Amino acid sequence: ITLSWREYPDRITEKMLMEGQGSAAISIGPFPTDLFHVRPLLRWPLSLIVYEDHPLCERKEVVIEDLIGEPLFIENSSFKINEFVQYVCWLHGFEPNIVYETSSFDICCKMCRMKKGITILPDMVYQDMKTEGLLRIPFADTQMNLEIAFLTPKNGLREQAAEKLYHYLKNRKE
Repeated sequence: ITLSWREYPDRITEKMLMEGQGSAAISIGPFPTDLFHVRPLLRWPLSLIVYEDHPLCERKEVVIEDLIGEPLFIENSSFKINEFVQYVCWLHGFEPNIVYETSSFDICCKMCRMKKGITILPDMVYQDMKTEGLLRIPFADTQMNLEIAFLTPKNGLREQAAEKLYHYLKNRKE
């Protein structure tokens, strides 16, 4: 297998796969199942990230309504976390107060550290960030997860290499 790995925002990744630029992709849900064969890989729990003296910092867990009125820094609309957070807020009857959209979780954390607002990160990303001065608070709602899946286009043949890659990824214990 020859693997050529490129990293793009979720929507660009899916667009490239639809255009035949690659055999497979790993992306974040929701997934257009009319276009792709979707095979789940894992879930990334999301948490609220606040600065140390934020009013929510003493909480053991938060609910989505705790975002009401809070200035929120989040990845831009090329990333599905943006749509997911907005959708969940809408389901709970409000629009999030998104004050800045970026292509970098680093900037979200930096602005949070500067006490300009709060952010939402996958727990896995938080573990890799510079988190001094920040606190991670899990959501009580167990639906606050990003679904990660392996995608192959429905309009093409499933390549043997893509199948081998999927089975390798699915069977990894890390």
